[in-house]
Amino acid sequence: MVQDFLKSGFVTEAEELLSGMEDGLLSLETSPDSAEALNGIFRAGHTIKGGASLLNVEEIVAFTHILENVLDRLRKKEITADQQLVTLLLGGCDVIRRMVTSVSEERPIVVDENYGRALAALRTYADATVSAVKQAAAVEVPDDGRERIFRISLKPREDLLETGQDPLMLLLELSDLGELLAVESDIDRLPAFTELEAEKVYLGWRVLLRSQCPRRAVDDVFTFLSDGNHVAIAEVMNCDHFT
Repeated sequence: MVQDFLKSGFVTEAEELLSGMEDGLLSLETSPDSAEALNGIFRAGHTIKGGASLLNVEEIVAFTHILENVLDRLRKKEITADQQLVTLLLGGCDVIRRMVTSVSEERPIVVDENYGRALAALRTYADATVSAVKQAAAVEVPDDGRERIFRISLKPREDLLETGQDPLMLLLELSDLGELLAVESDIDRLPAFTELEAEKVYLGWRVLLRSQCPRRAVDDVFTFLSDGNHVAIAEVMNCDHFT
């Protein structure tokens, strides 16, 4: 029952996000350097990837990861949104939509020629290679290769969900970076049961993450959090002082 609810929510949200992505991409034809449009398109793809990850739809996760990589390079002005790239990204949206439809209709996702061709073309712009679905959230590993432990405190705004962010997605992204040694909830802001509002976020979280990723990879998880959300990240030597 819970899985059906999650799947229904994912399909509805993904369809809306894809429509928004397409509108944003079309706007790049006249304003290729629009930071607002590029950030909106990136956030939409990022959210779809997070929802697919929650449902373990690995084909969508792998594809949207590469698409997200291309969009990130656009935001950083490493590449330009010319007509050829915009057309390619619109085609990528079509590929994702077909996969979302398969999820909606409970049909297996077929990784066909269209999927492979679009993925290969996107990779030429992404300047990254993902050799397997398990690497869909791959990040740069520091040259020293040493293991790090990060202590992370997250106290989101109560209206976090209204901004298009989901704390569960943030925790899932952190787990992609390594091993979550501990996750504790902070219930200080939790009101009485009769005062609870389903759309509000009352909990905070304290996390210990063991990872070989650089600090900037952890920072990137929280890139799109708006003002008013408190995030504290510290690299620690051991797990003894979690609180």
